[in-house]
Amino acid sequence: ALHVGLEDDVQLLHLAVDDTIQTGTDVKAWQSRCIESIDELVRRTKIPSRQLSVETLDFNPQWIADIVESLDLAVCIDVGHLLRYGYDLASVIDRFEQRTTVYHLHGVVGGKDHRSLANLETDAANTLAPVLGRFRGTVSLEVFDYRHLTESLDTLALLMSRTTVRTQESGFSKSNAF
Repeated sequence: ALHVGLEDDVQLLHLAVDDTIQTGTDVKAWQSRCIESIDELVRRTKIPSRQLSVETLDFNPQWIADIVESLDLAVCIDVGHLLRYGYDLASVIDRFEQRTTVYHLHGVVGGKDHRSLANLETDAANTLAPVLGRFRGTVSLEVFDYRHLTESLDTLALLMSRTTVRTQESGFSKSNAF
């Protein structure tokens, strides 16, 4: 699906993956289909490739590496998705930081995402704080409940201040890790 943002600076791409992908050969075939489709999209629409941002979803985020590199695309790092599915946030940021145009932020509780960012574990908060401090793109709080939004805004302010992190596991705690 192609989602148009508030401004036409970045278009988010959700690359569909079905349950039949189980081998490296399946992944390569999926990547080839994605490359072919996105290449045609770029040619037909004349959208600059760096204005297309591929979102990390429920599949291995390394699967998008060949796609974004071969077509010179941007990346949307969905922090909540990475945490929900057990991927290493720091390694994904290291791999894609220079291509990242959007961060989707939300917490995970009991395997359910799109919860308050206040549920962010301390390790993830410590990874994110310096990254967000230097990031100049779009940050989206992907929560769909007013209480989750207000808690997430408070937590984001704390992350951005780099002095205190509020997490579910520790409440408010001073941290010098930033």
